[in-house]
Amino acid sequence: MIEPTNACNFSCSMCPNKLMKRKKGFMELELFKLILRKCEESNISRIFLYTVGESFLHPDFFEMLRLSALCPTIKRIDLFTNGSLLNEANIREIVKIKKCMVHFSFSGFDKESYENRYRGGVFEEAVKKIKLFHQIIRESKISPPLSIPLLLIYGVVENDSEKQKTISFLKNCVGLEPYQIYIVCSYDWAGYISNKYHAGACESRNEKKPGQYMCDSIRRFKIGILYDGRVTACGCLDINGELIIGDIRRQSIREIREGAAFKELIQRFKRGNLNGTICYGCQNE
Repeated sequence: MIEPTNACNFSCSMCPNKLMKRKKGFMELELFKLILRKCEESNISRIFLYTVGESFLHPDFFEMLRLSALCPTIKRIDLFTNGSLLNEANIREIVKIKKCMVHFSFSGFDKESYENRYRGGVFEEAVKKIKLFHQIIRESKISPPLSIPLLLIYGVVENDSEKQKTISFLKNCVGLEPYQIYIVCSYDWAGYISNKYHAGACESRNEKKPGQYMCDSIRRFKIGILYDGRVTACGCLDINGELIIGDIRRQSIREIREGAAFKELIQRFKRGNLNGTICYGCQNE
């Protein structure tokens, strides 16, 4: 996961971005080019151009995207967006690259249910962008070997009732296919967000004996390269950079993976000693 920026133009109820203690910033283009070279050296085939910010805010985002597409080892580029900065021109550019999977953040089934969650968003505009993206994909008549859906609606809801209403709205009113819709019930972002729906989840996780649980993100080395070059072991949920295991400006990806900081975190999982880390009680599987 590569962080073009941790800034965002929304303040969504289910997202901890507004609680972030890190300074907001933008990755320098030269640092991004260095990261791509190191990805190529390590034969990285998939990258995520986001963490917890709206990556499309970066003034050089589409240059970053073009450079990523040119990297010979990278076969898939995942983007995540609230969709507010999408327009016909940049949607067509994304589709044309043919390596992108766009996770469009959306949940709700009417103006109230959407805008209560996506603070800063406009329901009608979000629906319009989704329909436009879907239309452009269909017009492009993309065929194999590109087998991934170019557009995936990723939404977070509070309960199963909202989940079913959102899915029904996206299928029946927006015209999406079931494989383009992924709606999940809210999680607590490693304790940053209060979540009654999963009450008790973290307590049961903490009762596991040493060696019984290994976070999938840690096991798969799903690191996050922050906009300043520091590397966190958890690109998914570490909003404040508490699990720093290296610095991409001075180390290769292999050196970070084989470094003492990451090895020590693995040992803490094996010992069941996660007290004092954001991993303690985290609901992420």
